Amino acid sequence: MGRFADTVREWWSSGIVRRYLADSAWVLAARFWWIATAFTVGILVARKLGPRDFGILNYVVAYTELFSVLISLGVETLVERDLVARPADRDRILGNFCLFRVVSTLVMAAALGISLRFMRDPGIVTGCLIVGAGYLFSPCFVVNAYFIATVNNRCGALAQIVTCTIYAGVRLVAVLASLPLEVYLWAEMFLNGGFYLASFLIYWWRCASPLGWSCRRRESFALLKPALPLALTVIFTTIYARTDTLMLEYFRGAETVGFYSIATRFTENWRQCLYLIGQVFSSALFSAAALTPEEYRKQLHRYYFLLVWGSLPAIAASLLLGRPVIRLLYGEAYLLSVAVFYVYVLTLPSNGLLFAFHRHALKENRLAAIAAAFGSGALLNVVLNAALIPRWGMIGAAVSSAVSMPVGLTFSLLFTPTGRRDLGFIAKSLTTMPSLQLKH
Repeated sequence: MGRFADTVREWWSSGIVRRYLADSAWVLAARFWWIATAFTVGILVARKLGPRDFGILNYVVAYTELFSVLISLGVETLVERDLVARPADRDRILGNFCLFRVVSTLVMAAALGISLRFMRDPGIVTGCLIVGAGYLFSPCFVVNAYFIATVNNRCGALAQIVTCTIYAGVRLVAVLASLPLEVYLWAEMFLNGGFYLASFLIYWWRCASPLGWSCRRRESFALLKPALPLALTVIFTTIYARTDTLMLEYFRGAETVGFYSIATRFTENWRQCLYLIGQVFSSALFSAAALTPEEYRKQLHRYYFLLVWGSLPAIAASLLLGRPVIRLLYGEAYLLSVAVFYVYVLTLPSNGLLFAFHRHALKENRLAAIAAAFGSGALLNVVLNAALIPRWGMIGAAVSSAVSMPVGLTFSLLFTPTGRRDLGFIAKSLTTMPSLQLKH
């Protein structure tokens, strides 16, 4: 007991640990505020719209998000790494990234517009155009890479708090005034565009002036070549995340999407908390590699252990309270979501595992391994959805999500010696307690 107390005191007295804890507290506070506002108002929205219109709203958001992968293409992860390695070049790095995102945003808008010409439902077309307009502000969001790289996530957290407060207020007014579905679509547009713009303004206020940014066209577009495997990863991840919704609407209709959206929304909030923690501590992982190989392995062990087993309390709470909570909050009309929720929440450990592997392979510059892992999972998810949704409906979609990513990761790693060593390290990290001793 005395040794444990000494370890706790050692961690608490460490300036680095306290900095990461403070940054994590900001991130989690913003996420919890988001959950509190979006979740509570979201209940009223779901009740007001009903399963069908609520399903249409979620389908439009999912369809538009499918094209948003063309904006970042995974480049921001490399930008974060460059900012950690070369902080003095901040203005050049951010300027190049901003130019890249201006062009990629225009490409995304063109691709979305072309696809909508082949869509028959004019209401869906209008909704996608409204929601898609929010992504036009995405070049402003390059500052988020700086927040992450400098462990300054409180700035991004502040932007999120401001944005989600306004977003919740607009939706609440829409519910109380019985406004049409289009108002909710405009609120979704603001959720993206407002967050991007708020982040940019807070960077200008709290960090530095963007007027000092500089860029060179050749350097900006040179970002894409090394990030190509990451671009494929982003595409595969989005396919994995949105295939369920799109294929459910195709096979079972918009009402089924409404039920499924309720079932997945709880899990997505838990998952975002895991990702935010992983995002905060990824800088510690990158920094540990600059010390010794032994310290890097220790930090990597902690990272896998935290992101996988850290999901268990959320799963336990969800399985215990899922049915009464859905009944209480959404009413009898949404009880078909309960069984789906019990299956879908089991995806949390897999998501933590995939996030940890992504950062692990990124640090070692094994970008092809990341693309292979996510690509295998996304492909398997499409195949399983096509096979299971016609038979089992929403349950089939949830089973596909729970199975595809861990199986895809395992399959992709089996074919190379390095991948098999990764599997061994991951297995050890998840079955043994990590070291808690800090490097002095």
